[in-house]
Amino acid sequence: MRNLFYILLAVFAVGFGSCSQSATIGRDTLDAAEKVMRTNPDSAMAMLDAIDPSEMKIDSLRAKYYYLQAYGHMRQNRSMIADSLIAFAHDYYRGKDVVRDMRSGTARAWYKFWVGDCPGAINMLDSLVALGGVPDSLIVPTLRIRVLLGASEYQGRQLVPFAKKLHDLETDSMRKMEAQYMLLAAYEYAGETDSALYIADELIDYARNNNWGAKQFIFELERAQLLTENGRSAESDELIGDIFRKAGPDNGAADVLYFQHAINALNTGDINRAVRNLALADSAASKLRKD
Repeated sequence: MRNLFYILLAVFAVGFGSCSQSATIGRDTLDAAEKVMRTNPDSAMAMLDAIDPSEMKIDSLRAKYYYLQAYGHMRQNRSMIADSLIAFAHDYYRGKDVVRDMRSGTARAWYKFWVGDCPGAINMLDSLVALGGVPDSLIVPTLRIRVLLGASEYQGRQLVPFAKKLHDLETDSMRKMEAQYMLLAAYEYAGETDSALYIADELIDYARNNNWGAKQFIFELERAQLLTENGRSAESDELIGDIFRKAGPDNGAADVLYFQHAINALNTGDINRAVRNLALADSAASKLRKD
């Protein structure tokens, strides 16, 4: 009997040691992957690929694995269809760890977007952005996605405060300009064309002063469309003519510009001019876009 006891004890010790060793290796790999995830997500995901999640019996390790897996897919702009267990990870970190709470929550929202639940994604992002005591460095990436999804849903007045906050928090000049452009879109969707035009003028001046010709082109095109929406068709036509003079008749947005000319003509009752510009728009579109 005593010999049997020692045999069982030895078997248990070996099994326990094996599980403990496996857990330690898994924990070390997860820690290493988390350290490089922000700067090198490809390397981090390669580390995660070496882990068999079915061997993880400890909730903290499982949560970390599913969080890093989903967050890595988000960082790589890869499909998140298979990341449903991000819900388990986010529930585990919620209210415990502000960094992992925000990042797993953002990944969970992005997962919702991937499976077609854009309203659910936006609601989750709203709750994350509203959390108190969160450093700006964690708020900003989440806020960027919130503004992007709101713009994709053509949100107007609802999106304005988020775009304003993002613009205030961004420190990189290019990121700040992108946030301002999202704010312009929010005002446009809200029907507040005067505010949108004011921002368009600021963006045009900024692009001109920094010799960003491509950006200036985009902002001037946006301004021409806003002038039309504002009932200022003659000013829109004048700006479109100026764009054609600077960029040439075969510029990359010629079809859009001719189409805008046609809308302006319709707004003033000039059907013949509208028809001519629609024909030009059609011809330019077939050349530029094969459509």
